[in-house]
Amino acid sequence: MSNTFTTIKHDVRRLFELTLNEYAICDSIFYLSQSDEYNFTCMQSKENIGDWIGVSRQSAYNIINKLLEKGLIIKKNDGYCTTKKWKDAVSKSEKGECQESLQCKKSLQKMSKNFTDSVKKLDKECKETLHNKDIINTNKDINKDKLELPVNLDNDQFRDVYNQWYKFRKEIKKKLTPIMIEKQIKKLSKYPLETAIEMLEQSMENGWQGIFEINKKQILSPKDRVHLNVLKKYGGDDEKGTGSASDGAVREQTKAIQRKYC
Repeated sequence: MSNTFTTIKHDVRRLFELTLNEYAICDSIFYLSQSDEYNFTCMQSKENIGDWIGVSRQSAYNIINKLLEKGLIIKKNDGYCTTKKWKDAVSKSEKGECQESLQCKKSLQKMSKNFTDSVKKLDKECKETLHNKDIINTNKDINKDKLELPVNLDNDQFRDVYNQWYKFRKEIKKKLTPIMIEKQIKKLSKYPLETAIEMLEQSMENGWQGIFEINKKQILSPKDRVHLNVLKKYGGDDEKGTGSASDGAVREQTKAIQRKYC
C-alpha cells in the first residue's frame, strides 16, 4: 500500500452522500483492485484499510458495509472491488460530466451572470452618482461654470452665494455631495431668485445645515427684548397697566416693538 494520499473528487462524494472517510476507503479499494496479480480485487483486511486512512477496524467495517449497501463496492473472492457505478462516476468527474459537476457549472454560470449584472448595476449607480462630479473643482469649491441651474436661478450672484454655502457646509464638517447639490438646486428653483439667495444667507447666518423658507419673525435685539419684557410685565394699556407702564413714552415704545415682532 504505497499510495499515501487520496484525491477526493467532491462532486462524486456529494453525489453519493459520502463522508471523507467513506470516500477515502472506497477510493482505496478502487486503487488496490487495479492489479491483475490479485484478479483485480482488493485483498487487504479491514484492519489494514482502517490503519491506512487512520480509522479503527470497527469504523472501517461499518464504512465498508455502508459502501456495499450503496452499491459502490461488491465482495469478490476473499476481497472487495468497486462497481461500475463508482467507476463511471469517477470517470465522468474527470471529464467534467458528472451530474454534480454539471450542476456546479450551471450554478457557477448563474453566479457569474448575477455577478455581471450586479457589476453593471453598480456601474450605472456610480455613473448616476458621479455625473455631476465636475461641479466640484480641484480647489474644493463649486465650479460655478459647471453648476447646472434652472432659468430663474441662472445668475452670477446666486452662483457666488451658493459657492459660499458650499464652503460653509464644508467648514461645519457637513460636506455637500453632487446628489445633495442637485436636490437643493431643485428645491431653490421653486422660489424667486431673491428669495432663494435670502434662504441660503439665512441658513449660513444661523448655522443651519438645511435650507428653509424665510423666517419672517425677526430676532429681537437685547434692547428690544427688555422693552418686550416690560410690556409683558405691565401691559401696554393704561387701564390694564399696573404701574410704571403708565409712562406714555415707554408704552408707545413697547407697542411699536409689539407691532414689529408679534
